[in-house]
Amino acid sequence: MDININFSNYSKIQTETKPQPSKISQHKFSIISIIFSILIIILIIVVVYRNKQLKVKEEKFSEIDNELSGIKSNITNLEKKINNEEISKNHLINNISYTNNEISNIQHEYDIMKSSYNNLIYNKNDLIAHKEFINNKKDYIQKCLKEEYLKSEMLEKNFLYQKMFQRFSDLSINNSNIIKDLSQFKLLTNSEILTKCYDSVVYDFNINRFHENCDGYPLLILIKTKTGQKIGAYTSMTNDGIKKIYDEKSMLINFDKNEYFLNDNNNEECYVYSHFDEFPKFGNDLIIHANGTGEISQNYCYKIKGDNSKNLSEEKKFEIEIMEIYRIKD
Repeated sequence: MDININFSNYSKIQTETKPQPSKISQHKFSIISIIFSILIIILIIVVVYRNKQLKVKEEKFSEIDNELSGIKSNITNLEKKINNEEISKNHLINNISYTNNEISNIQHEYDIMKSSYNNLIYNKNDLIAHKEFINNKKDYIQKCLKEEYLKSEMLEKNFLYQKMFQRFSDLSINNSNIIKDLSQFKLLTNSEILTKCYDSVVYDFNINRFHENCDGYPLLILIKTKTGQKIGAYTSMTNDGIKKIYDEKSMLINFDKNEYFLNDNNNEECYVYSHFDEFPKFGNDLIIHANGTGEISQNYCYKIKGDNSKNLSEEKKFEIEIMEIYRIKD
């Protein structure tokens, strides 16, 4: 038995037996495919459109974000400015508070000063009134003092007049209260004694009185010390207030021993000093001070001729009890 089967025939049979689709079914499929394609296209268009819209929106969102960032930055700057302004405001408030305190202090000081000023005005007025009182009292006292001074001056003048009357009633050397006999002096100097021009008992040791009464004449000075010693001095030159007059005829005298010391040294230190504010000085050998004292040196300028051992006085310093000065006829 032939069992070989020809499958090609079978496939052909199958193919021949397979139902063929109808034309209507194919047409439907085509329509569906087209519709599907259209839907896909529409979907694609919608997606593309949506993507474009999304992109636009994203761009807008980006712009908005940028704007927001700018706004945030501006807000931050504004916040900083606000903080700075707040700080400035607080600083100003503090300054205002400090200024108010200062104003309050100044007002307080002003009130104190005003009170002080009022007190000063009151004190000033009080002082003015007191000053007037003092001035009136001063005028009254001056008036009283002037009257008292005039009375005192009159009494002093009366007293001086009485002393002058007693001691100057006879102005010649004969009325001297120190030396009575000056015959040897007259022989030595060949001079004439005129009148007494100064007496310390009357004028005290007033240099002005001495110059007023005695200037313009050669002079004889008689001195009695408080120890009882009697000495004198003579200048032949006119006593007119000129400094440093050299007088070779001038001499110093010790009346107790009747000794005459002549100017034996032609030296610039051995002058008769007769300035306006001094009593006459005889070198440094005899100096008469305005306080009523005197000094004697060891016969440097004035010596006894041929004998240098004798001195005008044993006392180097002395106090004057009486000093009389006489004008000499030149």
